Amino acid sequence: MGRHKQGEHLVGTSRLSETIRLSNTHLVQCFDSNGQLKWSEKVPNLVTDEGAIWLLDSGFGTPVGHDWFCGLTQSGAVSANDTMDSHNWVEFTGTTHNNRPLLEFSPHEPKTRAETYESEKAQFVVHQAGTISGTFMTTDTVIGGTLGLLYGVTLFPNSQSVVQGDAVYVVIILGSKS
Repeated sequence: MGRHKQGEHLVGTSRLSETIRLSNTHLVQCFDSNGQLKWSEKVPNLVTDEGAIWLLDSGFGTPVGHDWFCGLTQSGAVSANDTMDSHNWVEFTGTTHNNRPLLEFSPHEPKTRAETYESEKAQFVVHQAGTISGTFMTTDTVIGGTLGLLYGVTLFPNSQSVVQGDAVYVVIILGSKS
C-alpha cells in the first residue's frame, strides 16, 4: 500500500488525515452589586496534557467519572504542562465561598463538534477587591487547593478588576476543532 506519514490513515489510494484539537470556550461576565454588567470575556481555553490524557483514558480506557469545579486566576502564565500541583499562575481566592462552584454540564443546543457540552453558570461573589486574569476547570473543590486533576486553564487578553459585591459568572463550553 505505499508509504505514508505517521498519523495518516490510508483507504485504497486516498489519504485521510485529520487532526482533532480539544477546545473549550470560557464565557465570563462580571456584574456590580446593582446588577449592571461591568465586563465580559469570551476566551478559548488551553486543554492541559493532563486533561487530554484523562479524556482519552475515560473514552478508551477505564471510564472515570469526576465532578468538575470552576476556579478563577488572578495572575501568571499557562502551559499545557500545568497540573493543579504544579503551575505558574495564582488562583483568585477573594470570594465569599471556601469551595469552587460545581460545573454541571448538559448537551449544547445545537450539539456540534465545536460546542458539544455547556455548563450551567458558575457564580463567584467577590468579597475582596482584586484582579481576575482567567479561569480554570478542576476536580478539586477547595478554593486554593492543589489536589485533583486540572482539565484546562485560560487567561483573558487583559486582566479585569473586581471589587467587593461583584458577581462573576462563568459558562464553559466543551468541544473539539479539526
